[in-house]
Amino acid sequence: MSLKTIFTLVVFTFCFKAHAENVTIRICNLDTGFPPFTNTKGTGKWQTLIKKTFSNLNLTAHFQYIPRERCLLKMRRGDIDAIFAAPSDKRASYMAFPKLKNGKHDANKAVDILVFRVYKKKNNPLDWDGKKFENLNDKTIGAQKGFNTIDDLNNLNVKTDGDLVATAEQNIMKLNLNRIIAAVVEETQGDQIIKEKGLNELVKLPIVFGSATVYLAFSQSFYARNTELAEKIWNNIQTPKKKLLRESRH
Repeated sequence: MSLKTIFTLVVFTFCFKAHAENVTIRICNLDTGFPPFTNTKGTGKWQTLIKKTFSNLNLTAHFQYIPRERCLLKMRRGDIDAIFAAPSDKRASYMAFPKLKNGKHDANKAVDILVFRVYKKKNNPLDWDGKKFENLNDKTIGAQKGFNTIDDLNNLNVKTDGDLVATAEQNIMKLNLNRIIAAVVEETQGDQIIKEKGLNELVKLPIVFGSATVYLAFSQSFYARNTELAEKIWNNIQTPKKKLLRESRH
């Protein structure tokens, strides 16, 4: 091998390494935050997890704060690289999630698993048996804009106001003011809001409404261009994840 060839290979290797070590990945976050998982300071549980993972891979996370529906639109267009999201049939066309060889999603590479509960007033006869609502009487249930829970409720032919409500707190406060009959809210958030605001008339139903396995999902365009990098990130998320998520529940 000539000296010229060796020199060319060394330069190419150096340039490739430098490029690989300076990749910035744009991650879309709710502009209102999704505490305690994300916030506008970039210090939420999921954000901390991703920053630690990226640090191990010499990558940089650039968090952008945009309303949820605009985040989803940017993902469809490929104008953003990644988002914290749970899979759905609708999202499969424009989001990439880690999968097993059998085509199922690989939960070992998830960021977290969320639980959603139905909250209501104590004296309200509304009930949820895990499949259907009782004593709903065609009234409206609150759900958060851009979340899969809206689709889940609509599939049950339940009226929602999800086009209007951007945060869990807005849902809880509307429920407290009797503007909706119930609210489907992520449990950690719902419990915390009720506790902090002393809303003792609100209770959650015992049967879980649903759960969501949340991943760092990449846009299909980003994944197509950077398949190896995306897979590497997913493979490394599971390393620090268990400790961080265990701490987040104490």
